[in-house]
Amino acid sequence: MSFREKSAWVMLIALLVTGGLYLNAVWSGPTGPGLLAEPSVGMLAAFTVVLVLISIIGHVALAVLAPRDAAAGMDERDRLVTARASHSAYTGLTAGAILSLGAHLVTGSPTVLFHGVFISVLFGHITEYGTQALLYRRAV
Repeated sequence: MSFREKSAWVMLIALLVTGGLYLNAVWSGPTGPGLLAEPSVGMLAAFTVVLVLISIIGHVALAVLAPRDAAAGMDERDRLVTARASHSAYTGLTAGAILSLGAHLVTGSPTVLFHGVFISVLFGHITEYGTQALLYRRAV
């Protein structure tokens, strides 16, 4: 398994864990079950700190275990995998943003719009790293 594939797995796991925590905080917030919590700087800061910590710890561990692989540049396969994964991520992000705008038009709630777009960005990144891991497994 290449360093870049391991890196994609680290980021995918980090995003799934922190995304799950974020969704749990949004849906079971102080407003009650079934109601969305209002966006807050504190919640976003906590999400960001946890994501960065998991990412740093994972990548440092990967680099310590395989320093030569970590220092290697991107080859043609890595560039192809990155390009294909970026296309998938952009498609997911666009679809989520359009659905979020539609939900905002129906509900009129800026909270729905904020969380919808934020979750769309999160979903786009999960799609990107998941696609990278899949393409590396398929030996593209």
